[in-house]
Amino acid sequence: MHLLVDGFGGDSENLKSQEFVYKFLDKFPSSINMNKISGPHVTTYKGPVEQDWGVSGFVMIAESHISIHTFPDRSYTNIDIFSCKDFDEEKALMLIIDAFSFEQTKQWSVGRGLEYTEPEFDDTSRTSGVSSINRIKKRPDMKEKLPIPDDYAFHWSFLALNNDEMNFESSRIVVLPVPYDSTTSYRSGAKEGPRAIIEASRYLEDYDLELNCDISDVGIYTLPELDPNVDSPYKMAERVKNVSKAIFESGKILAMLGGEHSISLGAISAAAEMYQDLSVLYLDAHGDLRDIYMGSSYSHACTARRVLDIAPVVEVGVRSISKEEIKFYESSKSEKLDIYFYERTTSTRSWNVNEVLEKLSENVYISLDLDVLDPSIMSAVGTPEPGGIDWDQITELMHAVCRGRNVVGFDVVEL
Repeated sequence: MHLLVDGFGGDSENLKSQEFVYKFLDKFPSSINMNKISGPHVTTYKGPVEQDWGVSGFVMIAESHISIHTFPDRSYTNIDIFSCKDFDEEKALMLIIDAFSFEQTKQWSVGRGLEYTEPEFDDTSRTSGVSSINRIKKRPDMKEKLPIPDDYAFHWSFLALNNDEMNFESSRIVVLPVPYDSTTSYRSGAKEGPRAIIEASRYLEDYDLELNCDISDVGIYTLPELDPNVDSPYKMAERVKNVSKAIFESGKILAMLGGEHSISLGAISAAAEMYQDLSVLYLDAHGDLRDIYMGSSYSHACTARRVLDIAPVVEVGVRSISKEEIKFYESSKSEKLDIYFYERTTSTRSWNVNEVLEKLSENVYISLDLDVLDPSIMSAVGTPEPGGIDWDQITELMHAVCRGRNVVGFDVVEL
């Protein structure tokens, strides 16, 4: 269950107070029968817009997490209760209203996975008249396959851009955050990557010196975080595929933020159904060519192997690979698989950019595992490896691919 609450009004002093938010997060979980597994983390932040400042906090619970973001100058608060089990949403809402003294609220209760089922949209109203709880099942409009609730306003959107109906229709790029890391084998935490990237993006300049334009002019729309399916990585890949397919069918470029690398399979599957002559540029420190890893053929260590069933793959930057994977590569060298290994040379680049480009078809999907980068500049990854390419080298490759091919979508994973 996922309860999203937008609160308006309230005590402005409380919205400014780290202590108030901390105490609320400390006591609230037990009041709705949830199990707190850590103390609250609370901080004061400042956004790029003067009015965008306030208190941000979260608390980890055994069922998932609860987060709060206040905007005192806007008299607005966003509260997110994300749980893998059901809870009393009416009680939770009343406790929130009482604690914050909100004058008005809007809230959405999203059943896990229900946003993709067939029942029609159902709306039930609170008898108190304060607001309504919308149970999102299916939107009967052109975005029916996307996880977008009515009156959706995702305040942690990429570059802090406004999200509204017109923005989605006119946007060229759709950002899909996927907080999933169930098959992580070393350092967990990739599920926190999408929110970290989006939050950091709020402090970037929209204007790009190299492109000589405001990159937001193309239209960038950020979807809500996609609820994980923890039943199996295969079912999670199918969930990603369903949403990605709707994005591609809308004529948009997919920008998926992970999350572990296994989620890429879903997006690539959707792209292959939409675009003929698709190939995949796979940037990774690892081969990811195992047939099975830790009992699963859909582990993050098997992603490239599964992608090969769908489209040709060109791997760049590999510097860690198993004997099993080497044997598979050597026995299956063909038009379907090419690997450009990272080697420590005087130029620290052992591949020719134009040669890589020639291996790619007209339509390209780019999958970027951040561990392809040297850990001296990118250490916050799930499985770091010594060595690796640097920012200028990866930028050079991206320039060549984006200028010479049609990039239909991409993902950034494993942060």
